[in-house]
Amino acid sequence: MQNIKLIKNGYINIPINKIENSISTLSFSTKLVHFENYSTEEFGVYLFVFERYYFRINGYLSLTILIRDNPNTSTVDLIISAAKNGFFNLSFGAGNNLLDSVTKYFEKIGFRKVI
Repeated sequence: MQNIKLIKNGYINIPINKIENSISTLSFSTKLVHFENYSTEEFGVYLFVFERYYFRINGYLSLTILIRDNPNTSTVDLIISAAKNGFFNLSFGAGNNLLDSVTKYFEKIGFRKVI
């Protein structure tokens, strides 16, 4: 499992369905398999679960995105799991590849990594 946390001051100011579409178009095999929306007028909590098929591991990996959107600070947690295959649990970089792509997307819309 690999994860990255990103943070941004203030609201996200991008429609949630645009985020979903942007992540889904990273690859023809990236598909949204689950979405939850826990929102009020003051804050939003959004949970996305994507899966993506990688030929290099001959299997699927899971990308979970948890977004907490509020007026002071918005956070995004990116979690990759099930990205390894075989006896030695080799990932051949599949998890890092998707995590890097999604991180770059969120950095373009104003988020920064939390170290």
